[in-house]
Amino acid sequence: MIPNFSGGKPSKLSNENKVQFKQILIESENVTMTDAQRILKEDFGIEFSLPHVCNIVRQLGFNYGKPRPKFREAPENGEEILKKTLILQE
Repeated sequence: MIPNFSGGKPSKLSNENKVQFKQILIESENVTMTDAQRILKEDFGIEFSLPHVCNIVRQLGFNYGKPRPKFREAPENGEEILKKTLILQE
């Protein structure tokens, strides 16, 4: 006999709310997971744990990315200088 599981508890966040949440994330800049958790609580009245918020955000097609600052005083030909330095050291 094959067990007939229902697939678990229904999501607290409806598909319509997921679309709205995704739009909010797209319109916002540099949203952290804590910010996303706060948005879900304030705008939708649903409180999720931080790991679950990460799962939701990933399901919506987003991924982690850290902005990396660029060194302003870096020379434009920095890669060429590095290659020359590495060749001289060998």
